[in-house]
Amino acid sequence: MQNSKEQQIASLEARVAALEDRLHTLVLCVQYQEDEPFDAEISRLMLHGEDRVVLNLVLSAILDRASGKQLPKRPDPAHLDHPALDAAFVSETVSADEAVRLVSMVVGGDYAAERVIRAHQKRGFGEAGYQKLGVPAG
Repeated sequence: MQNSKEQQIASLEARVAALEDRLHTLVLCVQYQEDEPFDAEISRLMLHGEDRVVLNLVLSAILDRASGKQLPKRPDPAHLDHPALDAAFVSETVSADEAVRLVSMVVGGDYAAERVIRAHQKRGFGEAGYQKLGVPAG
C-alpha cells in the first residue's frame, strides 16, 4: 500500500513539474513576441524540456552540415534518444528540404518546421549555413 502511494506522489510531482514547464513556456511566448522570434516560435509550439534540447541540437547539426563543418559527436542515446538526432547527425550535405524534414520530426509538421527555421534564421543564428541552404535573410 505504501509503495502505491509513493508512486502516486511521484507521478503527481512529475505532472506538476511538466505543468510548471509549460506555464513557463506560455510566459515566454507572451514575453518574446517580436523581439525574440525563435523563442516566441518554440514557445508557441509548446516545446519544452527534452524536445527543446533536441530541436536545438538538430538545428545545430543542420547548420554545421550546410556549412561543411565537422559535426560534433551525436549525444549518447542512453541520455538523449530521438529519431531526429539519428537522422541529423550524419556526415553528408543537407538540403533545405531535408532540413525541413529533420526539424519536422521534432515539431510535428513541415509548416511548423519552416516557421521554426525562419525564426531561427531571423534571430541571427547560423547565417552562413542558412545562406548555403538558400533560406532568405530576415
